[in-house]
Amino acid sequence: MSRVSQRNMAPVYRRRRAVVSLVLALLAVTISFVTLDTSAAADKPTAANLASPKYVIAEPGDTLWAIASRIAPNSNITDVVDQLILMNGDLITTGQLVRIP
Repeated sequence: MSRVSQRNMAPVYRRRRAVVSLVLALLAVTISFVTLDTSAAADKPTAANLASPKYVIAEPGDTLWAIASRIAPNSNITDVVDQLILMNGDLITTGQLVRIP
């Protein structure tokens, strides 16, 4: 191929690369929307939920990890522990009322 024909093909290759890049970007955006959890439903607040916060009493030898395992055995324990720390701090003592999510 001569140098002249290579120069004429350069715009074609640029357009093809632009189209392929656009298609890949659209595909990535579509996949991200599909995989994100878009449910925004919340529990309907009731008088019982609003009026009285939920607590457990820390027993001797209890840890936040143990409390999280007791109150939410089927949940991700790490997430529950993080919530407990946000609500109560990272140190609990025996007999303390530990607020639970």
